[in-house]
Amino acid sequence: MVDVERAIADVVERDEVVVPPERSVALGIAALLDGRDVPVDAVVRLVAADPGLACAVLETAGVLDGGEAPSSLPLAIARIGEGRLLELAREAARGVPAVRGPLAAPRRAAWQSAAACALVSRELARSRGVDPDVAWLCGLLHDVGRAAALAAIERLAAGARIGGPGARWETLVERWHVSLGLSLAVRLRLPPEVVDVIALHHGEGLDPERSPALVRIVRTAGAVVRAAWEDPPAAEDAAALEDLAEREAERLAPVIAALPSAVSALEQGPAGAPRRSDPGEDVAPLHESKGEGVRLRLAGREYAAVGVAPHQLVVSGPAPLGEGALLQVELLERRGLVFHARVVLAWAEGERFGAILIPFALAGPATLDWRGRVPVGATA
Repeated sequence: MVDVERAIADVVERDEVVVPPERSVALGIAALLDGRDVPVDAVVRLVAADPGLACAVLETAGVLDGGEAPSSLPLAIARIGEGRLLELAREAARGVPAVRGPLAAPRRAAWQSAAACALVSRELARSRGVDPDVAWLCGLLHDVGRAAALAAIERLAAGARIGGPGARWETLVERWHVSLGLSLAVRLRLPPEVVDVIALHHGEGLDPERSPALVRIVRTAGAVVRAAWEDPPAAEDAAALEDLAEREAERLAPVIAALPSAVSALEQGPAGAPRRSDPGEDVAPLHESKGEGVRLRLAGREYAAVGVAPHQLVVSGPAPLGEGALLQVELLERRGLVFHARVVLAWAEGERFGAILIPFALAGPATLDWRGRVPVGATA
C-alpha cells in the first residue's frame, strides 16, 4: 500500500510540486481554441482565474527576464506576449484527462475558493489603496498548496479509495498544503508578496517586514469567503473579520452577494461560445443569453440585460464597463424606471463586452419587468 504522506514529503524534497489547471477552466479554454478566430481577451480571463495556469504564466515570465516572476498577471502576460500565452493555454487544454479523478470535487471546491478570494482581495485592495492586480494574484495563489496537495494525493494514491467524508486525505491536505505551496513558490521564483501571503495568511500575528497589507487583505478575504459560503471557519477567521472596517463591509456586501455568479463567470468563455462537455460534470453555466434581452442605458450607451438572478444582472453592450464603478441604469422600455448598480465583474466577449451588475433598490413591482424576458440564473 502506498504511504501517501511519505510520498508527499518526497515530492517536496525533490522539488516536484505541480498544480494542474482546474478541469472546467481547461475545457473552457479548449472551447475557445476550437474556433478559427481565438478571442485572446477571453483566454486571458480564464488563465488569470486559475492558480495552475497563473503559475505557468508567472514562471515563463520569470524565465524570460532571468529573475523573479512579476508581481501581477497583467505584467507577466505583457512580458511573455500573446503568442506564448496561447501556447500555454493550448498545453493546458491538451492536458485535460479523459476521466475525472476521485478528488475532482474537492479540487474544484479549492479552485472556487481561490477565485472567490481573488475577487474579494481585489475589492479590499481598492478600498485600502493597494494595487488590485497584486492583491488578485495573492488571493488567487494564497492556498495554491491546497490544489497541489489534492493533485499529489490523487496521483500518488491512484486506484485507492480516498474519497468519502472525513477521509484521511483531508488531514493530509491540511498538514502539507503550506509546505507544498512554499516549495512551489520558491521553485517558480514567485514574487515575494505571494510567498509572504502563502506563508503567513493562516497566522493571527503579522510581521511588519513581510507584506503586512497584502497578508491582511488576503487573510480577511479568505475569512469573508468562508463566512459567505458557510464553510468551516479557520482558526484565524475571528481576528481576520475584526480587521474589516464597517465601511469596507458595506462595500463588500454586493460583491459577496454576487460571488456565485462572479466565480461561475470566471470559467466561462464569451457569450455564445461553445463549451466542451464534461461527462462527469453536472454544473450548468449560470447564465445563458436567449435573444436580445431587455434594453438598458448605461454610461450613455445601450446594453442588453441577458441574465438575471435575485441579486445580479448580467448585461452585454458595445463598450467595457469599469469594475467597481457605480452607474445609473435606465430601463429603456419603461421610461422613468431608473436605478443604480455596481459593476462587480467585466469581460470582453468578441466585439461586445459583458458585465455582472449588482442593482440597488430594485425590488417589488420593478422586478416584474424582467420576468419571462431575461433568462434566470441557475443559482444566486
